[in-house]
Amino acid sequence: KPERTHHCSTCKTCVLKMDHHCPWFACCIGFKNHKSFIQFLLLTTFYSLVILIANVLEVKAEIQKNFSSDLEGDDTNFLQFKICYLVFIATIFFLTLVVFDGYSIYLLINNMTTIEKMEFEDAQEREKVLLLEEGDGNDYNKMNIYDLGSKMINWRQVMGKHWFQWFL
Repeated sequence: KPERTHHCSTCKTCVLKMDHHCPWFACCIGFKNHKSFIQFLLLTTFYSLVILIANVLEVKAEIQKNFSSDLEGDDTNFLQFKICYLVFIATIFFLTLVVFDGYSIYLLINNMTTIEKMEFEDAQEREKVLLLEEGDGNDYNKMNIYDLGSKMINWRQVMGKHWFQWFL
């Protein structure tokens, strides 16, 4: 099998440069669709930020109105609760996506897949244990053989050579 190819037990197929099986898309993220996955994550994060800002502006408008409206007591409280609930949900959603974006971009600019990262950390942990047993655990350094030496070169390998290709 080619390097960086893994068999997905869910899809029952081998995937070149497999990153992970995505339950949300019901497919594997790999060589053919990694760019689309990154674009989807970034756009979803952007849209969640827009929703968060819109909700925060709505809260601000409610505060500026000083809660004086035609709505009576319970209706006003319910409206305030709904708006605050939306801000809370939008914040959680946005922050979760930022974490996913950060991790995915970190892997991308280091030319590493999620599977390789897990294997690397597992091997690194085993080797540290062996080195510590030998009494020389301070000079451990393991390199990623797929890293092309530059974060931008690694980025361009997946997203495209020119900036406008990053959006296509």
